[in-house]
Amino acid sequence: MRNEELREHFTITLEERYLLPHWRKEGNILGFIVLLKAFKFLGYPPRRKEDVPMPVVSWISQQSDVDPAEFESYDWKGRLYDKHLASVRGFMGFRPAGGDDLQKLTEWLVGEGRNHPSRSKMFSAVIQRFRYLRLELPVEKELQRLVNSAWRQYLNVTCQKISEHLPSETREKMDQCLSMGSDDKDRFEWVKANPGKFGMKTLLYEIRRLQFVNEFEIKVDIHLRDVPDDVLKLLRERAVPEGS
Repeated sequence: MRNEELREHFTITLEERYLLPHWRKEGNILGFIVLLKAFKFLGYPPRRKEDVPMPVVSWISQQSDVDPAEFESYDWKGRLYDKHLASVRGFMGFRPAGGDDLQKLTEWLVGEGRNHPSRSKMFSAVIQRFRYLRLELPVEKELQRLVNSAWRQYLNVTCQKISEHLPSETREKMDQCLSMGSDDKDRFEWVKANPGKFGMKTLLYEIRRLQFVNEFEIKVDIHLRDVPDDVLKLLRERAVPEGS
């Protein structure tokens, strides 16, 4: 971690110093302030003592005039740690997220999906939302499950809206495309199949497929007007045949 980042995120403020006299032993003082600054930086308490980089401990120890070696004696999961964590939460106004919180966050992500229409953008957005609501971030796997669930729901809602914008005749034609043709071939697989060997026969074959697709008369500015560009790109990529 660079010195600029240490100064920006791990410099002890005057308000934070007022909390330190509560903890008399040097190891406890250092452990408490490391927990506080790491929590503020991450949005959740570090899971293990080893997760805190030593440059952070050294930088904080210099400011608190405590030997950084004292951090080794701090019991990260003991009774005193629990008191420290409660004090940090009270000072910051944060609390752990419960089941109802996670459900509401998922619903929020789905409702705001147009503003962050990709998994990575949803991931960044929900982290900021946790901070805004003063909720501790869950472990990464749980947060990823939340985002994946919201992303799937958002895509389902988006596809449903696209379907609602399409004329009934177009929807019927699409349903027929998913059924078997008179030659017992899957029409959808026929539409998205790779072109054959170059030649006049292949050219005429591709013209016929293009005409078939154009008959759907799907217009981006009408039927897909509310779909974000990122989602349109994803839907196009899904429709492209593998290996093309």
